[in-house]
Amino acid sequence: MKENIRKIQKKIEQHMHVSKGIEENWRQVWVQYRILYLILLIYIVTSAMLLEPFFAWSLRVLLKYKGYSYITTEMMADFFSSPVIWIGLLAMILVICTLTMLLQVFTYEYIVLIKRERQKSVRRAFLRSLNFCIDAWRNRKIGIVLFIAGNAVFQNLVIILLAIRFVPDVWYIILAILKITGVRVGVVVGIIVLLIYYFLNFYTIAYMIYENREWNEARKMSRELFFSNKKNSVCGWGLRNLLNGLFLSGLFMVLITAIIGLIMVFVTRELRIAVFCTVQDHMYVLVLLLAVIFGFASQVNGNLCTFVQVRGSIAPITVYPGEKEKEPEFLKKRLLALLIFLLLGMDIVVTYDRIRNGGSVTLEHLGNLQITAHRGDSGNAPENTLPSVEKGIESAADYIEIDVQETLDGVVVLMHDSTLARTTGAKQSVSSLRYDQLKYLDAGEWFGPEFKGTPVPTLEEVLKICKGKCCLNIEIKGNKKTPDLEQHVVDLIHKYDFTRQCVVTSVYKSSLIKVKNYDPEIMTGYILSSAYGRYYLDKDIDFLSMRSTLVTERIVRLAHTYGKEVYVWTVNKKQEAIWLSQLGVDNIITDRPTYIRNVVYGKENNENRISLIKLILQ
Repeated sequence: MKENIRKIQKKIEQHMHVSKGIEENWRQVWVQYRILYLILLIYIVTSAMLLEPFFAWSLRVLLKYKGYSYITTEMMADFFSSPVIWIGLLAMILVICTLTMLLQVFTYEYIVLIKRERQKSVRRAFLRSLNFCIDAWRNRKIGIVLFIAGNAVFQNLVIILLAIRFVPDVWYIILAILKITGVRVGVVVGIIVLLIYYFLNFYTIAYMIYENREWNEARKMSRELFFSNKKNSVCGWGLRNLLNGLFLSGLFMVLITAIIGLIMVFVTRELRIAVFCTVQDHMYVLVLLLAVIFGFASQVNGNLCTFVQVRGSIAPITVYPGEKEKEPEFLKKRLLALLIFLLLGMDIVVTYDRIRNGGSVTLEHLGNLQITAHRGDSGNAPENTLPSVEKGIESAADYIEIDVQETLDGVVVLMHDSTLARTTGAKQSVSSLRYDQLKYLDAGEWFGPEFKGTPVPTLEEVLKICKGKCCLNIEIKGNKKTPDLEQHVVDLIHKYDFTRQCVVTSVYKSSLIKVKNYDPEIMTGYILSSAYGRYYLDKDIDFLSMRSTLVTERIVRLAHTYGKEVYVWTVNKKQEAIWLSQLGVDNIITDRPTYIRNVVYGKENNENRISLIKLILQ
């Protein structure tokens, strides 16, 4: 009886010990490591902003090597069949792993300095982590690089899975890969094997950094320590992941509520869902960054807390060459300040470039249907005029479609018809008038008296207005009298650095070939009046622009298989928009951009709080 009572008391003491350890872990994570949070936030944000353009450029180069303008599920097998693609992707993975290792080791080093020496030396922790990474590469210990990076993933597995679910493009790619025969089983088995390997090496990094053990020795000692303390190790890991997941979910719901409240107060009824769809991507990134930072620090601290409680004896700390007792030799304050200013400057340049010139990623907008305002917001303003373009921007359209022709003296202007009669009352054609004659015509009174006096705008005026605000779909309306129209359009695109912020379309393939000859980087779309022929095999075009009634599931599938996007026009009805979105088209061209966006993303065209919540939960 006494022996059973002792066992029960021992178990209670163990649970109390674990509870105190968890309480101490979270108290230390929140109170003692505020500086660490700030450093991790700066590190992650800076790395993300600097690396994203690099990886986007790398992917663009790899896609160009394969002759693709974007990638789809059907193209993945062929894309990954080339050794060059694997080499490029491997190089990108090694860069990510190195930076992840630096972040992981820095977190360990910083917490170790607090626990061992009661000092918060960011510079010393950074120097030690930097020396650790340099030593790993200098001695060609790639296994350590991959191990530490993989360890970071499994430390925060729940947060990472939740975060991936929040990012539509990544989630789409994962689902597409899992649909490949045999891949799903292989992924599950692989995760189980890696998870077992992770737990067997649960304390390896702690041994390497806290007790200065070599990698092979640390692995053996980690296995022994894990098996002698496996219950506390696994439960602590699971509990921290659970708490971090709850933190992420709670933060997510708080931000959701705040955003919905602001939208309901400050955004007009017809724009609520459209604005919410635009804002939610930024919210995902913010939640992900905060959750990763908090979860990363708590997992490392929890791991070290358990390690110290179980161990007790501590080996003396290693001093790297060039490192003083408390501060590094070369990392002076001025150098650190200069580094921060350089990083901030690069961030500002990258951010400005993305705002002004659009995204640099050439991948398909996987899972993200885009909306194009036809001839501007032509349902609320006269088509192909500055008011319709401005209203198109206000409607949160992804693209604005415009038609361009050339005057007798070579000025590129907006006009759809071959003559000016319908919109201006003049009987002449655009190519028969000089611009100084054309600019005095009224292109707005036919639509409504409030638009009386609206002139025919030039393409240059539209480019100035849309720069950094909205992408353009420029349809070239060429004829034999204006052989230089394509060249003039491309020149204007270059003048305003609009290459990544526009596409060029035409019913004449010859016009698209000219555009590609002038600048192969400009995306071109072939406007089809019929769905016959194998246009999806043509290398001179990047996407097909088709009448909505001609689009079928087979056409969309074939186009995607051969690396082409599918744009459809002109879609103004609810059921048609929903049907086309289910077919998987990439872009819907409509006279009612706000309404169609609400139909596609809101499903029920209801802008109240419940529909917004349903939208984000979907």
